[in-house]
Amino acid sequence: MWAGKLGNFFIVLSFAAALLSTISYFFAARNPLDLSWRKLGRIGYRPHSIGVLRNVSTLFFMLYNHYFEYQYVWQHSNMSMKMKYIFSCFWEGQEGSFLLWTFWNAIIGNILIKTAKNFEASVMFIVSFVQVLLASMLLG
Repeated sequence: MWAGKLGNFFIVLSFAAALLSTISYFFAARNPLDLSWRKLGRIGYRPHSIGVLRNVSTLFFMLYNHYFEYQYVWQHSNMSMKMKYIFSCFWEGQEGSFLLWTFWNAIIGNILIKTAKNFEASVMFIVSFVQVLLASMLLG
């Protein structure tokens, strides 16, 4: 049961860090001259991204090792599947699809942090807010 508890911890971490990032980027967008909010938004977005990456790796680990005690693994995979089908099991179910969207949005958010410059606060407010919504669906 350690894999499920680990995955749950990273979902909670991801949600809390995305919420911190959203609030910080909101205040950074309202006051562009105060760089401390933008810095706090970046600090919040990094653990969120790490949490999402750990969630993805935990789900792949559970699928690859056939941890059938978890409903998602039991419903979407079996022992006779080839690796390419186990890989596609990741996004087959609703939770996996939400996690896949969260993963790609986290990648886009990290790219935007590096490239958005003057628009970082306003754009990252939206991206991190979407991440909060996606993480809440994974928590739910």
